[in-house]
Amino acid sequence: GIVHFSQNTVGALEFRYYSEIRKLILERATLLNLLNTNPVTEMDNNFSWKVRLDVLDRWRPDIEFGGGFSLNSQLFRTSRLAFFLTSRFAEAEKKLYQAGPEILFITRPFENLGFSIDATYFAAQEAVPYLRFTTKIDLQLATHLDLQLQANDQKDYQLNFVQNFIF
Repeated sequence: GIVHFSQNTVGALEFRYYSEIRKLILERATLLNLLNTNPVTEMDNNFSWKVRLDVLDRWRPDIEFGGGFSLNSQLFRTSRLAFFLTSRFAEAEKKLYQAGPEILFITRPFENLGFSIDATYFAAQEAVPYLRFTTKIDLQLATHLDLQLQANDQKDYQLNFVQNFIF
């Protein structure tokens, strides 16, 4: 089964419209995006992990993976806090290797509404360190159909309709 507060995404496409050049471009193809936040308990020291395999425009790879641990909130049973050591390889103008700590907070205050905040501090080889900040709101519209609003670094916004498939 799937661990509560985890994510499994396979085969997502992101398009972006550039109004200056009036062109729709395939910006990112997510081949695989897995997040497993298996919480540490009194009985088990469970390992939480994540992996993301993307292809950007012009067939440039963007690969991210990490490992750490997560905790259930004793105060709020519908929340989880995760800590990862995350690494990333991306090919932008040049090859980019990054690594650093990540903190992820996930909550689902209502059955059909979820919210997450993610902050990652990337120390980069031959580049300025980078703090990535992502917030996401997920509203379940129907069984296996979600509406997601995501903000990356509070300047890049995405609105997604997600059809969930269970095989």
